[in-house]
Amino acid sequence: MNKNTFNCPNCHLENPFYNFKCYNCNFVLRDRIPNIDLGEIISKLIESPKEAFNKIILSEKKNYLTLLIFFISLRFLIISRFISVPYSGDKIHFDLLTSILYFIITTGLLILIFSFILKFSFKVFKLNSRLIDIYSTVTYSFIPQVFAVIFIFPVEVTVYGELLFSNNPYPYSVKEGVFYVLVGFEILTVIWSVFLMIKAISSFKLSIIKSIVITLILNSLTVLYLTISSKIIFQNEL
Repeated sequence: MNKNTFNCPNCHLENPFYNFKCYNCNFVLRDRIPNIDLGEIISKLIESPKEAFNKIILSEKKNYLTLLIFFISLRFLIISRFISVPYSGDKIHFDLLTSILYFIITTGLLILIFSFILKFSFKVFKLNSRLIDIYSTVTYSFIPQVFAVIFIFPVEVTVYGELLFSNNPYPYSVKEGVFYVLVGFEILTVIWSVFLMIKAISSFKLSIIKSIVITLILNSLTVLYLTISSKIIFQNEL
C-alpha cells in the first residue's frame, strides 16, 4: 500500500489521496474543490501552508498559474541582473522585451523540470502524484518572490533609482541603513520560498527530511539557472 492512499469507505478499494470519487464504485470520497481561490490560498500560505497546498492539489482547475509564472519570471530577471552587477555594473547591453520573454519561457521550463524530478522522486518512494499537481504546488511555493516584485522592488527603485544596479558606487554605500533593511526583506522572501517548497513537497506525504533534501537540490539548480542567465542576458557593452 502506498503511503498517500486511503481505502474507500464504501467498497474498501485503495485510492490515491487526491481522488474525488472512488475508482471502483464512484463513491464520493471528499468535498469537491472546483477552483483555486487566490486570496484564500495566499492567506493559507501564511497561516497554514499545509492546508493551502492540499487545496491546490485537490482543486480541479489550477487557476492563476500563468499569472504567477509571469511575476516569478520578472523576479528571476531582477535577481539575474543583481548577480551580473559585480562583473558588468551599469554598462550593459540587453533588450528588455527579449529578456522578459526569455525569463517567462525558461521559468516555465525550470518549474516543469522540477516537476519531473519530483514526479520521479515520488515514484521511487512509492507515492501517488499527478504532474499538474506538482507543477502547481511548486509554482505557488514561489509566491514570496511575487510579493518581492510587487512590494519590495518598487521601493528599491524609488530609493536608489539608476544606482540600484550600479557597482560604482554600490547602493549600500549611498544609503547604507536602508540598503540593509531591504536586503533583510529580500532574504526573508527567499527563506519563506524555501520553507513553502518544503511544505509543497511534503504535502504529497513525503517525509520532512526527504522534502528538505530535495528542496535544497532544487534551489541549488535555481541558483545555477540564475547565474547562467545573468551571463546570457546581461552582457557588457562593447
